[in-house]
Amino acid sequence: MKKVFILLLSIFITIAGKASEEPKSENWSTMEMYWGGASQNRGMSLTIMGLRYGVKVLPRLTVTANLEDVLGLYDKNGINYHTSSLNVGGGLNFHVCDFSKRLAFDVSGMVATSVGNVDWKQTSYEAKGVLRPKTKGFAPVFGIGYRHINSRTAGIANYNGVAILLGFVW
Repeated sequence: MKKVFILLLSIFITIAGKASEEPKSENWSTMEMYWGGASQNRGMSLTIMGLRYGVKVLPRLTVTANLEDVLGLYDKNGINYHTSSLNVGGGLNFHVCDFSKRLAFDVSGMVATSVGNVDWKQTSYEAKGVLRPKTKGFAPVFGIGYRHINSRTAGIANYNGVAILLGFVW
């Protein structure tokens, strides 16, 4: 599963690199690679790594496709455990306002579900605020929001927590 994720990551980076060489009149699509973590809830904390591809459908609305690897870290009877899940999903991103000529604020929602033979079968729901630059090309992004995970694996409870994501968009 990690090999598939690494393969998709390298394909996306290659495509984005080629696309950035061509002049753009308007930024109608975006690619984002992000890493993050979430607060501890019921003894479990999360580490998240993912890719998000967005296509602008209206001037302020972007539809996204998400691929992420979620790692749940927890302590059970004094022993450290982890579970992993490869999630695929989609979401919406709405541009709220501009803080300056260079900085914008968006709100984003996402739903993703685990695919394949994973340790932790689950469905993730996330709502967050995102600060991003208005420039075209490679730039950092920062998001903070709320994540709910509906667990479908016996012995692992549902998760609720604050999630912080850092990434790069191009």
